[in-house]
Amino acid sequence: MPRLASLLPPFLALPLAIATHLPAIAGGYTYDAGHWTCLDRDLHGVNWHGRDLRGQSLERTDFSHANLVGADLRNAHLECLNFTGADLSNADLRDANLTGVSFHDANLTGAKFDGTRMTGVDFTGTTILTIGDTRALFSRCTGCDVSGVNLRGRDLSSTHLVGVNFADADLRNVNFSQARLVGVDFQGAQFAGANFAGAKLVGCDMRKADLRKTNFWSADSTGLNLRDTQLP
Repeated sequence: MPRLASLLPPFLALPLAIATHLPAIAGGYTYDAGHWTCLDRDLHGVNWHGRDLRGQSLERTDFSHANLVGADLRNAHLECLNFTGADLSNADLRDANLTGVSFHDANLTGAKFDGTRMTGVDFTGTTILTIGDTRALFSRCTGCDVSGVNLRGRDLSSTHLVGVNFADADLRNVNFSQARLVGVDFQGAQFAGANFAGAKLVGCDMRKADLRKTNFWSADSTGLNLRDTQLP
């Protein structure tokens, strides 16, 4: 087995408490276009309850079913991580940078996402309504997958969403006023009572969506696909 130090890239500054958990693994997974193919490190089921990980760089690691309750991940750099089934309730991810991260079926109750930058993050199977500030969660979100999510009645006003997948989501009574939505997939979503007043919807797909009782006052709908929708 190679020495532990040889497993860590030179830029990965992890405390010894973290490094001692990293086994030498051939193969594993990596998040690539929605699929895990080759992670380098296995921390499956690890118990890091309340662990201080502020500012750390965590990459290409399997944290599935891990206990990260109350973990402090502020300003952390999180790339190609698998948190499937993990418990991150009350975790603090404020100002973290998340790229290619899966929270599928994770417990995010009370987790904080203020200022978090997210690209290609998978929230399928999570109960996003349990997150305290949904607007903060989506404030800077690119290519995230929240298909089928229940966001009924939440405030997403003035958010900037690019390439987000809301297909088949429950978005009834959601406030999208003044939001900038670019290339967002809303196929099959429910929008009854949703508010898009003053929003910019550029190249969005609302095919087969239910738009009855939806407010589009002063909205910019450039390139909006409304095929087979139920219109107001």
